Amino acid sequence: RDTAEARSASVPDILARIPSVEVQADGSVRLIGAGAATVLIDGRRVNGDPAQVLRNLQGSQIERVEVMTNPGAQFPAQGTGGIVNIITRRNAQTGLGGSATANGGSYGSYDLRIAPTYGSGNWTLTGNVGTGHGERRARFERERYTLTPGGPVLDSSEAGRDRQTYTYYYGTGSASYRPTDHRSFTLSGTASHGDSTLVRTSVIDAAALPGGSADQLSNTRQTFDYRQLGLDYRGTTAKPGEALTASVQYTGFGVDGDTLFSADPAAGPATLFRQVASFSEENWTG
Repeated sequence: RDTAEARSASVPDILARIPSVEVQADGSVRLIGAGAATVLIDGRRVNGDPAQVLRNLQGSQIERVEVMTNPGAQFPAQGTGGIVNIITRRNAQTGLGGSATANGGSYGSYDLRIAPTYGSGNWTLTGNVGTGHGERRARFERERYTLTPGGPVLDSSEAGRDRQTYTYYYGTGSASYRPTDHRSFTLSGTASHGDSTLVRTSVIDAAALPGGSADQLSNTRQTFDYRQLGLDYRGTTAKPGEALTASVQYTGFGVDGDTLFSADPAAGPATLFRQVASFSEENWTG
């Protein structure tokens, strides 16, 4: 935690360096040999989208990471392949500190992040704001066969390209008051927004299509919104491991999506299909 690289790294980056932990492309966490893991922050289950919560947490906010394949009785049965418990820091050095990081990649991908900290007396303030943009490109081919006694018969073949772009904005902050070395109160909040577009173009060849082929286009747009606000109390005694924690937390998560699909046969009328969907979830946890 005391190196510049660790302070500026995101939690998925840190977890990926632990030998027994795997971070999947979708942000989910697995323990090698144990399967999907439940991620806890300060011993509590993460509400909303865990991958988004982990991306918005930074190395400078972490005290330690506990990896448990056989969690003790103090942890409720999770029904998964183990637990990754992230313990956050409750105090920071006095004065102003922080970090600024910038990452770049192919197709104009970037991530910009500023994470200031300030400590004075019994108070500690931390923040983390950033934005990013990325793009993924892929080519694909598909063939569909009917299995007959005389052998496979080709029904259709398709070749095309995918192009996905995404942009995100996020901000987190916390204010911690520590009246004694054994008690702390922390108010924390997170807000993030993301936009994603997936465009897929392809040409399909099939005897069943008018003219034998068709141009296809699929365009999917999605927006994601996440917000979290929590108040936390932690008290400890002189005995190791003896602690009392209490918290109340609000979490909101929403997704809006719009998909447009068109098919234009070589010798027939074009067709158009549109689907609109939305999802929202709100949770209070005490």
